[in-house]
Amino acid sequence: MMRLASFPTAALVSSLSFGMSAANTSPLPGPRDSTKGKGKLVNITIDSQYKTKISPWIFGANIIGSFKDVDDDMNLTFFRLGGNRLSAYNWENNYSHAGSDYNYQNDLWLCGVFNANCDEPGGVVTAFVEKAFANRASAVLLTIPILDHVAYKKTRGDVCLTKPTKDWQCPNRDHYKESFRQSKPKKDGPLSLKPNKDDAYVYQDEFVNWVKNRFKNHLSQGKKIFYSMDNEPGLWGATHNRVRPGGKYCEHNPSYPELLKRNIDYARAVKLNMKDSLVFGPAHYGWLGMKTLQNFASCSGDGGTPFYKYYMEGVRRAAGKQKSLVDVYDFHWYPEVRSNGKKGQRITGKATDKDTVVARVQAARSYWDPQFDEKSWISQDDLRSPVRLLPRVQSWIAQYNPGMGIAITEYTLGGEDHISGAIAQVDALGSFAREGVFAASFWPLAPRGSTSKYIRAAFKMFRNYDGKRSTFGDQMISAISDQVDKVAVYASTHSKDPKKLVLILINKSFKVQSTRITLNHKHSFKAANIFTLTEKSTEPEKSQKNLKKGTKTHLFDIPPMSVSTIELQ
Repeated sequence: MMRLASFPTAALVSSLSFGMSAANTSPLPGPRDSTKGKGKLVNITIDSQYKTKISPWIFGANIIGSFKDVDDDMNLTFFRLGGNRLSAYNWENNYSHAGSDYNYQNDLWLCGVFNANCDEPGGVVTAFVEKAFANRASAVLLTIPILDHVAYKKTRGDVCLTKPTKDWQCPNRDHYKESFRQSKPKKDGPLSLKPNKDDAYVYQDEFVNWVKNRFKNHLSQGKKIFYSMDNEPGLWGATHNRVRPGGKYCEHNPSYPELLKRNIDYARAVKLNMKDSLVFGPAHYGWLGMKTLQNFASCSGDGGTPFYKYYMEGVRRAAGKQKSLVDVYDFHWYPEVRSNGKKGQRITGKATDKDTVVARVQAARSYWDPQFDEKSWISQDDLRSPVRLLPRVQSWIAQYNPGMGIAITEYTLGGEDHISGAIAQVDALGSFAREGVFAASFWPLAPRGSTSKYIRAAFKMFRNYDGKRSTFGDQMISAISDQVDKVAVYASTHSKDPKKLVLILINKSFKVQSTRITLNHKHSFKAANIFTLTEKSTEPEKSQKNLKKGTKTHLFDIPPMSVSTIELQ
């Protein structure tokens, strides 16, 4: 497995301009946090000689649920239009299929979500993109359906009218056929900006061409539009079995070769029309999606081959002389961690009992920590070792498709209306920045009526901690805690203002933690502005506390269960 400390510093800091290659993000070199410290003081070491570029697109979200109404105070950089609804979205007339999320029906629900003009082709996409860019995002991710059919017209409930047969066939086939249109990656003939809504086909290359023309002004101003190869294909048999009916076990979901071919065909359709855009795939759900395509390895005759290997090698070969076909390895990650082993509460929910809170605030360590063994079936039954997710995926990429980026386009660590959720979210964002993730977009799971208020506050600790849009820097530097189970730390500089440091300190415990901060930075600082998030407020608040300054070391007491952003100038 790849050791992060083996990355050469010079190679990582030689180019700090961020281009369109997903390979421009790399993990921060050098040592990591530990739990070796035993004293009353938590020792923190900041060393700016270790640097790496932070991708601007890890501070993202899906505009859905409690994040339906995003505000620009969060200062997010990246939005995704995705989820089950997009797997059979018809861009020509804006109908989508709800699948198992709601009655297996076709409707115009997305039009209401985005207050879109759905009389126009791509009305949902237009409303989404304009909303995202109006909220200061610099990039969006659009979903390309890669199933054979997309929704065509509204149905009153299930597109099958009656319950499907045991082999998942609709008894009323005529009604079923009338409800969908065939979707194809490429059109034989000229592409139109005003497609025929009532013919037999919907073309995805025509959609990409429409996007390129519809948003040419945004693109000319440097905004980015990326494309995702559908959504959670390993679960199609459960979520979209009306769109993809099949009588046998292996007909419900795609095999290895089928899904690879679909990704290649539709990725080529994107690249032919927007050659400079980036393609994300295959948008897995979780560990089993990555490892066995949700246990469908046997359907492909590839039971011993991990799907991530098959997929990465396959898209690399298909690219041929082309630089890249699928640029970013995209997956969804909802931790399987439970508060008390296999019998406890899953942390991704709203539970805030002590055991769940303790498990939740430690959970982000599974993104990177070789010493942290989470309480989940993944670590304890399957891997029988720490998950160490991001270094693990990076080692796959290094072996099977060097240069691929990493995106986590759906995730949450739960507790979205509790300070523990904010702590976990800040820790996740810090991990994404340090470990070289290219893009990430939060997906809310909070109950109806929630605004995920602590998650919004967590983003602000990075993106608008002072209410004046001051942000964490664009260069990650080394920050080490010797008791990471109690205190996590992240540090940054700004490429345009290298004298300035921005630190984020997280207290994961229920009591004040005293820290000793050692700075190895060639510039001294004259002022420290501190902003804190605690359970008492859902907004960052200017702290009256200050660092107790020494020559090279400084003391700081972190309030219990809190996040502190410290700006050093």
